[in-house]
Amino acid sequence: MITVMYAIYDEKSKVYNKPFAMINEAVAIRAVKDLTLDQNTEVGRHPMDFSLWELGTYDDETANFVPYETKKLICMAHEIDAFNMSIDEQNKEKIIEGVA
Repeated sequence: MITVMYAIYDEKSKVYNKPFAMINEAVAIRAVKDLTLDQNTEVGRHPMDFSLWELGTYDDETANFVPYETKKLICMAHEIDAFNMSIDEQNKEKIIEGVA
């Protein structure tokens, strides 16, 4: 299965945390949202310092990692609630239009 690789960037330490695989962007955002809601995590205590980045794809059948030429900023941790609402609005519009 092809999954997408993500990493969380820490603006204060200037490093990307260990990459992790998710099925898609929505699941990755949900995972970071969980971190922002947990005050026992660095992300939860300092959401303004963290951002979610998409790095490439990973095939778990072949162990091939294909990095993107340019990584993609998905969202800032402190913006996730607003970002989720915009995704929900887009999905609602598609459902209303009969696209989804």
